[in-house]
Amino acid sequence: MTKSNALLDAEAIYDLARNPSMEGRRKLGELISQFFKEELTDKERHLAADVLLELMNAAKKDLCCVLASHLSYEAHVPSHLIHHLAEYDDMEIATPIIKRSTVLKDDYLMTLCEKRDAEFWRVLAQRENLSQLLSKTLVSYNDNETTTNVVSNSTATIDKETMSFIAKQSRYHKEWQEPLLKRPEVDQELAKEIYWYMSKAIRQSMIDRFQISPQTLDEQLSNVLETVMKMRTEPMAADANMEVLAKRLNDAHKITPQLLLKTLKNRNLAFFSALIAEHGQLSVEVVNQLINANRFVEIYAIFKALNMTQADFTRLFMLMRVSYLQERLIPPQLISKASQQFRTMTPEMANTILKELRTQ
Repeated sequence: MTKSNALLDAEAIYDLARNPSMEGRRKLGELISQFFKEELTDKERHLAADVLLELMNAAKKDLCCVLASHLSYEAHVPSHLIHHLAEYDDMEIATPIIKRSTVLKDDYLMTLCEKRDAEFWRVLAQRENLSQLLSKTLVSYNDNETTTNVVSNSTATIDKETMSFIAKQSRYHKEWQEPLLKRPEVDQELAKEIYWYMSKAIRQSMIDRFQISPQTLDEQLSNVLETVMKMRTEPMAADANMEVLAKRLNDAHKITPQLLLKTLKNRNLAFFSALIAEHGQLSVEVVNQLINANRFVEIYAIFKALNMTQADFTRLFMLMRVSYLQERLIPPQLISKASQQFRTMTPEMANTILKELRTQ
């Protein structure tokens, strides 16, 4: 293409810009795309870019959207024109450029990340062939939707450290779990590490895909449980890891009266609260409120759901009074009253109590 033809095309751009119809916008986009595919000199490219910048500064939003959409596919557009489009506050205009334009380089995008907010990060996370550097940076912002988009971006490259962080945090973000397991970076070792944090439905598919043996999983759960059982904690100290472990033990039907007794004997009060909260499908906060308010009858409802024997209940009752209320001597009449309350509580009564607690 000669310079005169290039200038003629620039005039045509102005003519089409005055035509607001859909057909006019389509022809304008095609003309611009074809224009930058031609063999132009750097001077001609920059002249054309200046023409478009002038046009966009005076144009309506729909015209800018058309220009951005078509230019996002072109690799030989002057960078200052692409930067102008990427920096639009209106993300409808900026989005196609941010997602697709190969003219944008990582160092420039890193600078934009620092200046912009979560709306920009969430779009950038969907960028084609997102680099390791950008993936790591975006995940570090701890914005849930941004990380979801990074994990779901099949063309993104994610380094091992960032993938491990995402995998461990997925225990708190269920929406990350399915796209996470579709990523090629997840190997058998990482799968075994995060297995117990996944939902029950996903765990079964992980066993098949990564060929994880049930024996390995049992050993892993036992090792984690052994570590937690050695801890001595106060009631309000239950952390997310304890709650996740309690959930996995409940899924594996391993919350038993014997486990509860051992937990109390070890004075691991936070884990005890997490265990009975999980089995009763209550929050740890509600369980601690019941114990602090001496509302033990409602705790008995959880014990009833465990099909606990009268003897196990009596031992647990006494240990709870000692552990939580620091009572050295428990009056026999108090033990007798509690035992009678537990003995006369029917499964239906226990379910009614738990349903009411779950609404709190």
